[in-house]
Amino acid sequence: MKNNIIALVIGLILLAGSQSLAASKPCWALFSDTAYTLKQGKWNMDVIGWANYGMSDKFQIGTNALLYLFQTPNVYGKYVVVEESDSAPQVSLGASIYYPLVASTPISTDYSVILSKGLDNGNYILHAGLKWTANINDTSAPSSNPINSPGLGYKAGLITNQSDVTHIFFEAYSNWIPIGRSSEMAVGADFLNEGRTIGVGGLFYAADSSDRRANIIPFANVQWNF
Repeated sequence: MKNNIIALVIGLILLAGSQSLAASKPCWALFSDTAYTLKQGKWNMDVIGWANYGMSDKFQIGTNALLYLFQTPNVYGKYVVVEESDSAPQVSLGASIYYPLVASTPISTDYSVILSKGLDNGNYILHAGLKWTANINDTSAPSSNPINSPGLGYKAGLITNQSDVTHIFFEAYSNWIPIGRSSEMAVGADFLNEGRTIGVGGLFYAADSSDRRANIIPFANVQWNF
């Protein structure tokens, strides 16, 4: 039961990152970040709580309002360090901080390097990222934070642009954390119209623990662009 609850929380937090897609340069894939950013002055919001804003064409910031209900202020940022070209992928650096007001939950932060490359005129986008997460005020309890477990994670995926209004996602994750190892696979789709995106899919989560039980977490989300 405990593992199911942890998996559900992790799934909700990952789902919170699911944002709307541009036709060829989505800021997010299904559950993971891409190297692309919102354009300057553009807003992105969804029913799961995320609000993001393009400070410039290369830098976006955001926060998840849902986590404030769980007494967890948070902030997120992503900056483009290498712009995509015919020969090079887009490369971005990302960072987040979660500052729980509950004394028993550590403050955590993460840093990520993300690469994305469009192929076949943007009909296919490959993306990959490496993220390191750490508790910055409670190293004695590395497994007590269900929001952002400390450790090293690798994510890779493929986005296919079926049309200007439909995108299909395939993603895989591996995470190495002090309490063990976990792996996930995800598949889903986004359906776009002007200013709005509806996303559906599922996350298949398996922890390398004593019970070795897998969890399937379905989701649906709606996002708006401004």
